[in-house]
Amino acid sequence: ITAAAGFFLASAGRPDYWLAVAALSGLAFIIASGCVFNNYIDREIDKKMARTRTRALVTQEISNRAAIIYGLILLTAGIKILLLFTIQPELVRPSNSFAVSISPSSIPE
Repeated sequence: ITAAAGFFLASAGRPDYWLAVAALSGLAFIIASGCVFNNYIDREIDKKMARTRTRALVTQEISNRAAIIYGLILLTAGIKILLLFTIQPELVRPSNSFAVSISPSSIPE
């Protein structure tokens, strides 16, 4: 909700809805990956709490390996969506990054 509000406020009344969908989708995938990794990290603690002892990682309905792979897939999808649809391509090209890093203004006198 915060990302959507910030996006629409920054658009100055002229939002690019396709860009909004791409940004929010990419963020949703990355947030979901964080949830998966958090569940993986907390699995030993979750065994001790009544409220969480029936979670899929605790009961091994989902293997630790599968959880890590799933988290990585979600993270990769989110990053790819953001890179492909929300960042200007000229900012992502390695050649441009290198050129910016060695531009004359970055060389100390």
